[in-house]
Amino acid sequence: VLTLDLGSGAGQFKVMPAKLGCGQRGFVAFYSAGYDMDVHYSMFVYPPDSLHAIAFDDRGNVIWKRTMGIAPSAALYCFTLIDMNGDGVDELYVTDNTDPEHPLWIEAFVLRRMDVLTGKITGEWKWPNYGGIERSMWYFNSNIFKKIWL
Repeated sequence: VLTLDLGSGAGQFKVMPAKLGCGQRGFVAFYSAGYDMDVHYSMFVYPPDSLHAIAFDDRGNVIWKRTMGIAPSAALYCFTLIDMNGDGVDELYVTDNTDPEHPLWIEAFVLRRMDVLTGKITGEWKWPNYGGIERSMWYFNSNIFKKIWL
């Protein structure tokens, strides 16, 4: 059991294991204070705080921490960890918004690649917009794998 001080409340907490290189393992998590966030337009409420990200090793030592901005829900925030370049260290891929003043604007969505050891952005690509043919709630659940099947 790991004990981890996030520095703030975590009504929602989503975590995945990460390869840190040289056989080391860790975790990346996203969390926010809101506990009952729903992105359906009839149920949407403003989040009580920003979305936060944290990476930590298998002993609970924090590697990096950052505020990601406003997101409708930590539970629906999409990210994945995968070693795409084969160096033994996972890269973190997230969908994010480049316009903090308009956090739900689909035109500002991007796919970001982040260094799992530093939290720094190492690549960014415009997120596809299919001209409004998706259900409104799918805009806010920009699942990396879902887009492959469309």
